[in-house]
Amino acid sequence: MDYGFKPEKRVVTEKTPAVFACGALLFYVASGSGTLHVNGVKLELGKGSFGWLHTYHIYQFEPEWGKTLELLCCPFDYASASYVTYRNSLKITMTVLTENSPVVRLYGEDADDVRSLMEELMEEGSGSGAADIVQGYSLFLEIVTLFLRYSARESEQQEGQGKPFERSLAWKLLQHIFTYSNENLTREKLAAVYGVTVRQVSCQLSLVAGQNFAGLLNRARVDRACDMMHFGGLTMQYIARYVGYHSETSFYRSFKQVMGMTPQEYQKAVLPEAGKEAAHI
Repeated sequence: MDYGFKPEKRVVTEKTPAVFACGALLFYVASGSGTLHVNGVKLELGKGSFGWLHTYHIYQFEPEWGKTLELLCCPFDYASASYVTYRNSLKITMTVLTENSPVVRLYGEDADDVRSLMEELMEEGSGSGAADIVQGYSLFLEIVTLFLRYSARESEQQEGQGKPFERSLAWKLLQHIFTYSNENLTREKLAAVYGVTVRQVSCQLSLVAGQNFAGLLNRARVDRACDMMHFGGLTMQYIARYVGYHSETSFYRSFKQVMGMTPQEYQKAVLPEAGKEAAHI
Protein backbone atom coordinates (compact mmCIF):
# COMPACT_ATOMS: atom_id res chain seq x y z
CA MET A 1 0.00 0.00 0.00
CA ASP A 2 1.31 3.47 -0.94
CA TYR A 3 1.10 6.57 1.23
CA GLY A 4 1.76 10.27 0.83
CA PHE A 5 1.55 12.25 -2.41
CA LYS A 6 0.96 10.18 -5.51
CA PRO A 7 0.43 12.76 -8.29
CA GLU A 8 -0.29 11.27 -11.69
CA LYS A 9 -1.98 11.80 -15.04
CA ARG A 10 -5.09 9.73 -15.64
CA VAL A 11 -6.75 9.13 -18.98
CA VAL A 12 -10.38 8.08 -18.57
CA THR A 13 -12.03 6.45 -21.57
CA GLU A 14 -15.01 4.85 -19.82
CA LYS A 15 -16.93 5.17 -16.56
CA THR A 16 -14.66 4.33 -13.65
CA PRO A 17 -15.58 2.02 -10.77
CA ALA A 18 -16.94 3.77 -7.68
CA VAL A 19 -14.18 5.02 -5.36
CA PHE A 20 -14.62 5.37 -1.61
CA ALA A 21 -11.12 6.15 -0.37
CA CYS A 22 -9.57 6.96 3.01
CA GLY A 23 -7.96 10.15 1.78
CA ALA A 24 -8.37 13.16 -0.48
CA LEU A 25 -8.10 13.63 -4.23
CA LEU A 26 -7.21 16.87 -5.98
CA PHE A 27 -7.87 16.84 -9.73
CA TYR A 28 -7.84 19.16 -12.70
CA VAL A 29 -9.40 18.39 -16.09
CA ALA A 30 -6.71 19.12 -18.67
CA SER A 31 -8.91 18.12 -21.60
CA GLY A 32 -12.19 16.44 -22.45
CA SER A 33 -15.65 16.57 -20.95
CA GLY A 34 -17.94 14.30 -18.98
CA THR A 35 -19.59 13.78 -15.63
CA LEU A 36 -18.43 13.30 -12.05
CA HIS A 37 -20.87 11.24 -9.99
CA VAL A 38 -20.54 12.15 -6.28
CA ASN A 39 -22.78 10.73 -3.55
CA GLY A 40 -25.65 10.32 -5.98
CA VAL A 41 -25.25 13.77 -7.56
CA LYS A 42 -24.09 14.38 -11.15
CA LEU A 43 -21.59 17.20 -11.72
CA GLU A 44 -20.57 18.35 -15.19
CA LEU A 45 -16.88 18.27 -16.10
CA GLY A 46 -15.02 20.10 -18.82
CA LYS A 47 -11.60 21.51 -19.54
CA GLY A 48 -10.68 23.68 -16.56
CA SER A 49 -12.78 21.80 -14.00
CA PHE A 50 -10.95 21.81 -10.67
CA GLY A 51 -12.00 19.49 -7.86
CA TRP A 52 -11.22 18.41 -4.33
CA LEU A 53 -12.77 15.15 -3.14
CA HIS A 54 -12.74 13.87 0.44
CA THR A 55 -13.21 10.76 2.51
CA TYR A 56 -17.01 11.06 2.59
CA HIS A 57 -17.25 11.32 -1.22
CA ILE A 58 -18.13 8.22 -3.22
CA TYR A 59 -17.28 9.14 -6.77
CA GLN A 60 -17.00 7.98 -10.38
CA PHE A 61 -15.59 9.74 -13.44
CA GLU A 62 -17.51 9.26 -16.69
CA PRO A 63 -16.29 10.78 -19.98
CA GLU A 64 -18.75 12.05 -22.54
CA TRP A 65 -19.70 9.42 -25.10
CA GLY A 66 -16.86 8.94 -27.58
CA LYS A 67 -14.55 11.34 -25.74
CA THR A 68 -11.68 11.08 -23.25
CA LEU A 69 -11.07 12.81 -19.94
CA GLU A 70 -7.45 13.70 -19.23
CA LEU A 71 -6.99 14.38 -15.53
CA LEU A 72 -4.09 15.75 -13.51
CA CYS A 73 -4.61 14.03 -10.16
CA CYS A 74 -3.09 14.00 -6.72
CA PRO A 75 -4.35 11.45 -4.18
CA PHE A 76 -3.11 12.47 -0.75
CA ASP A 77 -3.56 10.52 2.46
CA TYR A 78 -1.93 12.61 5.18
CA ALA A 79 -3.93 14.23 7.94
CA SER A 80 -3.77 17.75 6.54
CA ALA A 81 -5.71 16.60 3.47
CA SER A 82 -8.53 15.02 5.42
CA TYR A 83 -11.86 16.77 5.71
CA VAL A 84 -12.02 16.29 9.47
CA THR A 85 -8.85 18.35 9.91
CA TYR A 86 -10.77 21.40 8.78
CA ARG A 87 -13.84 20.94 10.94
CA ASN A 88 -12.89 23.76 13.33
CA SER A 89 -10.97 25.84 10.84
CA LEU A 90 -11.67 29.21 9.23
CA LYS A 91 -15.24 30.02 8.26
CA ILE A 92 -14.44 30.10 4.53
CA THR A 93 -12.93 26.61 4.76
CA MET A 94 -15.90 25.29 6.71
CA THR A 95 -18.35 26.72 4.20
CA VAL A 96 -16.49 25.47 1.14
CA LEU A 97 -15.99 21.94 2.45
CA THR A 98 -19.45 21.47 3.94
CA GLU A 99 -21.80 23.41 1.67
CA ASN A 100 -20.18 24.09 -1.71
CA SER A 101 -19.71 21.84 -4.72
CA PRO A 102 -16.44 19.87 -4.71
CA VAL A 103 -15.86 21.03 -8.30
CA VAL A 104 -15.39 24.53 -9.74
CA ARG A 105 -14.97 25.51 -13.40
CA LEU A 106 -12.02 27.75 -14.22
CA TYR A 107 -11.15 29.79 -17.30
CA GLY A 108 -8.29 31.94 -18.54
CA GLU A 109 -5.47 32.78 -16.15
CA ASP A 110 -7.16 31.03 -13.22
CA ALA A 111 -7.20 27.75 -15.15
CA ASP A 112 -3.61 28.24 -16.34
CA ASP A 113 -2.38 28.89 -12.77
CA VAL A 114 -3.95 25.73 -11.37
CA ARG A 115 -2.79 23.58 -14.26
CA SER A 116 0.75 24.88 -13.84
CA LEU A 117 0.75 24.11 -10.11
CA MET A 118 -0.69 20.63 -10.66
CA GLU A 119 1.99 19.87 -13.25
CA GLU A 120 4.67 21.14 -10.87
CA LEU A 121 3.24 18.95 -8.11
CA MET A 122 3.51 15.91 -10.37
CA GLU A 123 7.10 16.74 -11.23
CA GLU A 124 8.47 17.79 -7.84
CA GLY A 125 6.15 16.44 -5.17
CA SER A 126 5.99 12.77 -6.04
CA GLY A 127 9.04 11.48 -4.16
CA SER A 128 8.93 9.57 -0.89
CA GLY A 129 11.81 11.36 0.86
CA ALA A 130 11.25 13.97 3.56
CA ALA A 131 12.34 16.84 1.27
CA ASP A 132 10.00 15.65 -1.48
CA ILE A 133 7.10 15.48 0.95
CA VAL A 134 7.79 18.97 2.26
CA GLN A 135 7.91 20.31 -1.32
CA GLY A 136 4.74 18.43 -2.21
CA TYR A 137 2.99 19.68 0.91
CA SER A 138 3.92 23.28 0.07
CA LEU A 139 2.47 22.94 -3.43
CA PHE A 140 -0.58 21.17 -2.04
CA LEU A 141 -1.31 24.06 0.32
CA GLU A 142 -1.00 26.56 -2.51
CA ILE A 143 -3.38 24.53 -4.69
CA VAL A 144 -6.04 24.01 -2.02
CA THR A 145 -5.85 27.70 -1.08
CA LEU A 146 -6.76 28.51 -4.68
CA PHE A 147 -9.58 25.97 -4.54
CA LEU A 148 -11.03 27.60 -1.43
CA ARG A 149 -10.83 31.02 -3.08
CA TYR A 150 -12.40 29.95 -6.37
CA SER A 151 -15.07 27.84 -4.69
CA ALA A 152 -16.13 30.72 -2.44
CA ARG A 153 -16.29 33.02 -5.46
CA GLU A 154 -18.36 30.57 -7.54
CA SER A 155 -20.71 29.89 -4.64
CA GLU A 156 -21.30 33.62 -4.21
CA GLN A 157 -22.14 33.92 -7.91
CA GLN A 158 -24.55 30.97 -7.72
CA GLU A 159 -26.26 32.46 -4.68
CA GLY A 160 -26.67 35.73 -6.56
CA GLN A 161 -28.34 33.86 -9.41
CA GLY A 162 -30.62 31.98 -7.03
CA LYS A 163 -29.00 28.64 -7.90
CA PRO A 164 -27.11 27.46 -4.77
CA PHE A 165 -25.45 24.05 -4.82
CA GLU A 166 -27.78 21.33 -3.53
CA ARG A 167 -26.46 18.22 -1.76
CA SER A 168 -28.51 15.03 -1.86
CA LEU A 169 -29.85 13.48 1.34
CA ALA A 170 -27.30 10.68 1.05
CA TRP A 171 -24.55 13.30 0.69
CA LYS A 172 -25.68 15.07 3.87
CA LEU A 173 -25.89 11.79 5.79
CA LEU A 174 -22.41 10.66 4.75
CA GLN A 175 -20.90 14.05 5.48
CA HIS A 176 -22.50 14.12 8.93
CA ILE A 177 -21.24 10.64 9.79
CA PHE A 178 -17.66 11.48 8.81
CA THR A 179 -17.74 14.83 10.60
CA TYR A 180 -19.24 13.69 13.90
CA SER A 181 -18.06 10.06 14.00
CA ASN A 182 -16.26 10.50 17.33
CA GLU A 183 -19.49 11.49 19.05
CA ASN A 184 -22.20 9.16 20.33
CA LEU A 185 -23.90 9.07 16.94
CA THR A 186 -26.80 6.71 16.24
CA ARG A 187 -29.13 6.16 13.29
CA GLU A 188 -31.93 7.70 15.30
CA LYS A 189 -29.93 10.86 16.04
CA LEU A 190 -28.82 11.12 12.43
CA ALA A 191 -32.40 10.76 11.19
CA ALA A 192 -33.57 13.46 13.61
CA VAL A 193 -30.97 15.95 12.32
CA TYR A 194 -32.45 15.83 8.81
CA GLY A 195 -36.07 15.18 9.72
CA VAL A 196 -36.28 11.76 8.09
CA THR A 197 -37.02 8.23 9.29
CA VAL A 198 -34.46 5.65 10.33
CA ARG A 199 -35.58 3.57 7.37
CA GLN A 200 -34.83 6.43 4.99
CA VAL A 201 -31.35 6.76 6.51
CA SER A 202 -30.66 3.05 5.99
CA CYS A 203 -32.04 3.03 2.44
CA GLN A 204 -30.05 6.09 1.35
CA LEU A 205 -26.78 4.83 2.80
CA SER A 206 -27.23 1.40 1.30
CA LEU A 207 -28.18 2.81 -2.11
CA VAL A 208 -25.25 5.24 -2.43
CA ALA A 209 -22.53 3.72 -0.25
CA GLY A 210 -23.48 0.03 -0.32
CA GLN A 211 -22.97 -0.15 3.45
CA ASN A 212 -25.10 0.15 6.55
CA PHE A 213 -24.85 2.86 9.19
CA ALA A 214 -22.67 0.83 11.56
CA GLY A 215 -20.18 -0.03 8.83
CA LEU A 216 -19.89 3.58 7.70
CA LEU A 217 -19.49 4.83 11.27
CA ASN A 218 -16.65 2.37 11.84
CA ARG A 219 -15.02 3.42 8.59
CA ALA A 220 -15.25 7.08 9.56
CA ARG A 221 -13.74 6.40 12.97
CA VAL A 222 -10.89 4.37 11.52
CA ASP A 223 -10.26 7.11 8.98
CA ARG A 224 -9.94 9.66 11.78
CA ALA A 225 -7.64 7.30 13.70
CA CYS A 226 -5.40 7.07 10.64
CA ASP A 227 -5.12 10.85 10.64
CA MET A 228 -4.05 10.88 14.28
CA MET A 229 -1.37 8.25 13.73
CA HIS A 230 0.66 10.67 11.64
CA PHE A 231 1.59 12.48 14.85
CA GLY A 232 3.78 11.18 17.66
CA GLY A 233 3.00 11.03 21.36
CA LEU A 234 -0.50 9.55 21.08
CA THR A 235 -1.11 6.09 22.51
CA MET A 236 -3.40 3.61 20.77
CA GLN A 237 -5.63 3.69 23.83
CA TYR A 238 -6.02 7.45 23.57
CA ILE A 239 -6.68 7.30 19.82
CA ALA A 240 -9.26 4.53 20.24
CA ARG A 241 -11.15 6.50 22.89
CA TYR A 242 -10.93 9.79 21.02
CA VAL A 243 -12.37 8.46 17.76
CA GLY A 244 -15.34 6.90 19.57
CA TYR A 245 -14.49 3.35 20.66
CA HIS A 246 -15.17 2.22 24.21
CA SER A 247 -12.51 -0.49 24.11
CA GLU A 248 -9.22 -1.11 22.37
CA THR A 249 -10.45 -4.55 21.31
CA SER A 250 -13.31 -3.13 19.23
CA PHE A 251 -10.95 -0.49 17.82
CA TYR A 252 -8.39 -3.08 16.72
CA ARG A 253 -11.07 -5.30 15.21
CA SER A 254 -12.66 -2.45 13.25
CA PHE A 255 -9.30 -1.06 12.13
CA LYS A 256 -8.15 -4.36 10.67
CA GLN A 257 -11.51 -4.90 9.00
CA VAL A 258 -11.36 -1.50 7.28
CA MET A 259 -7.63 -1.18 6.55
CA GLY A 260 -6.60 -4.81 6.23
CA MET A 261 -3.83 -4.38 8.81
CA THR A 262 -3.36 -3.60 12.49
CA PRO A 263 -2.97 0.00 13.73
CA GLN A 264 0.72 -0.68 14.45
CA GLU A 265 1.29 -2.00 10.92
CA TYR A 266 -0.40 1.05 9.45
CA GLN A 267 1.60 3.45 11.61
CA LYS A 268 4.84 1.75 10.62
CA ALA A 269 3.88 2.03 6.95
CA VAL A 270 3.05 5.75 7.05
CA LEU A 271 5.93 6.68 9.38
CA PRO A 272 8.78 4.49 8.13
CA GLU A 273 11.42 6.40 10.09
CA ALA A 274 10.41 5.80 13.68
CA GLY A 275 10.58 8.91 15.81
CA LYS A 276 10.88 11.29 12.85
CA GLU A 277 7.24 12.20 12.37
CA ALA A 278 8.05 15.88 11.78
CA ALA A 279 10.03 15.00 8.66
CA HIS A 280 6.92 13.49 7.09
CA ILE A 281 4.42 16.24 7.88
